[in-house]
Amino acid sequence: MAVNFSEKLEPSSIEKKFIEICDKVLPEHKFGVYDVRYLTGSSTLRVFITKEGNVSGVGINDCIAVDRLLSPFIDTEEWIPQNFILEVSSPGLYRDIRFKDQLKYSVGELVKIKTNSTPVESKMKNQNVVGKLVSFDDQGIVLSVADGNQDIVLEYSMIKTANAEVEL
Repeated sequence: MAVNFSEKLEPSSIEKKFIEICDKVLPEHKFGVYDVRYLTGSSTLRVFITKEGNVSGVGINDCIAVDRLLSPFIDTEEWIPQNFILEVSSPGLYRDIRFKDQLKYSVGELVKIKTNSTPVESKMKNQNVVGKLVSFDDQGIVLSVADGNQDIVLEYSMIKTANAEVEL
């Protein structure tokens, strides 16, 4: 999913309500929510979890445990559609970075950024940039790239998509 960090990407009402449930239930079990996506056509809610504040180390047993923690709410909440499917997963090695607050999980790691077709700097137009995420703030991100002598600063308005990458 393409995301421009300058636009407001709002979760749906179902996603917001489910995030509220997760925020009440999961922290006492040392789990958190990385992302939630509701697929309306299939009535599937995908919950991507963190473990002890980290995106790595989430295993199948953790996903099963979170499913069991959340299932009682699915059975009792009236706002949840019938024939609802809950999928619990780790964010994955190539996880999407859709929101600014998800960047905290990738500081010091490789990320792949695809720039928009109309960024301020024309040399960065429609480019794929891979580098280590050095830092981020309210305006943008700083990447350290292997072939450059200086860091690259990208404003959020220049970012079309962002994903975590695996260092080989």
